[in-house]
Amino acid sequence: MKTGHYLIFLISSIITVGCNNLCKDNDCNDTGYCYDGACICDKWYSGEDCSLQFNRHYEGEYRAEVDAQALLTMDSLRILAHHSIPNRIYTLNGPYMDFVTDSTLIIPEQDFLIDSNWILIRGSGKFDPNHLQYSFGEVDSYDATDDASIIYTFNCKNID
Repeated sequence: MKTGHYLIFLISSIITVGCNNLCKDNDCNDTGYCYDGACICDKWYSGEDCSLQFNRHYEGEYRAEVDAQALLTMDSLRILAHHSIPNRIYTLNGPYMDFVTDSTLIIPEQDFLIDSNWILIRGSGKFDPNHLQYSFGEVDSYDATDDASIIYTFNCKNID
């Protein structure tokens, strides 16, 4: 008889746990996992259902100060969020950049058109919620210290 009570208790416990599964209908958009009814989001995602990409915070219009080795110019720059890579931003006519940590970014090696010539560039930078600062140059000369290499440095302040 004790075995029967134990079996009924065990079955009712399993059914109760199954019925109270708070994550049953929550897939967290496949960019996180559900724990006790709440989404724990993967890196570069946020929101109740992990549907918000990190890069959206940096989309907008920026006032850019551009230094191409003593050739200082001021311009506006439109930063766009990549829609399928949550840590990538780009400009319409500029390089794309990837957030690496909560304050640094890289410009991976990529082809870039400058003065009708395609060159291979790379770079790095840093950011905070209202400011982007990054530099890039030709791969062969980016780490060089000679005066012949041109490094482009952007200091951008969000004006949206």
